[in-house]
Amino acid sequence: MRLSFICFLILFCEFFSYGQIIRNENESAEMFANRIKPDSTIIVHTVFEMKQLDTSKNVIIAFYEKTIYEVKQMDTYVDRSEYKEIDGIMYVPISVNQYKKIAIGSILADGGDPEIISVFFANADKDKNKELIVLSKIDQRHYDYGGAFYETYIFDYSKAKNEFKYLDKLSELFWGCECGWREGRKEKAKYKTASEIKAKLKKMGYNYFNRKTQKG
Repeated sequence: MRLSFICFLILFCEFFSYGQIIRNENESAEMFANRIKPDSTIIVHTVFEMKQLDTSKNVIIAFYEKTIYEVKQMDTYVDRSEYKEIDGIMYVPISVNQYKKIAIGSILADGGDPEIISVFFANADKDKNKELIVLSKIDQRHYDYGGAFYETYIFDYSKAKNEFKYLDKLSELFWGCECGWREGRKEKAKYKTASEIKAKLKKMGYNYFNRKTQKG
């Protein structure tokens, strides 16, 4: 009987704690995010703790950089490469000092390793809730050109589904290359700051409160 009770208690505790992450008393958001970081990652950019994205309580948003190693067998040799990616995670409180994590999405390598230069919130769809926007810079060092790509990632959070959706078509509109080519040609990126992206979104009509005022 005692053994059966212990087994039941273990199973109950495992079920109750599944998917829950405990935050220590008086632990800062950065300390919390760093303590529970995924294996072989480091925190990049600022750790945020705030009410955003249609949440009623303070959520914690952190970005983790990881190195990916690839080995490919070619016809006559073995190709080895490595590159970095950045994964975003949002920690949502479900009770006192208990959180669940929700994957935001990945900031990908593109001819170089990504660097987050800005994380902000702005309206980028037709509802009143703001979207999470990440602006990244990827240095380019190639034989025929060099410079930097500026890539924008726009994520829409659904509270009902507890998930993020990457708005790929909208995000791609903000891609730019601040680059120079060997033959002398140069190109400028249009959207290199949060303010430039926000201004463009408003110009495109993604400004819920302005639309509401105009309709009234």
